[in-house]
Amino acid sequence: MARRKLLLCKGSHCRKVHARDPRVKEYLARLPVAVETVGCQKVCRPPVVGVEIDGAWQWFERMDSKKALRALRDLALDDRLEKPLRKRRNEKRAGKVR
Repeated sequence: MARRKLLLCKGSHCRKVHARDPRVKEYLARLPVAVETVGCQKVCRPPVVGVEIDGAWQWFERMDSKKALRALRDLALDDRLEKPLRKRRNEKRAGKVR
């Protein structure tokens, strides 16, 4: 079975957040997923993470809280989209990757 892929924004705003607080990168490194960095997604409420759900990319912003990271783990492992992620989903970027 192929590992699920997560896209992590490396735009200037997100890069500054990762430099200031590396928790997100460290947490994603512990998950059984392939993490790939991509250019700025023009969402700019960092940190921004993309996950493929039902064949379309979904982008989640403000992924720097414990609740959001736990919900992301549940999505990666069990395909459950919980409330902390539903609140952070960016509808404008859904299905798109820059």
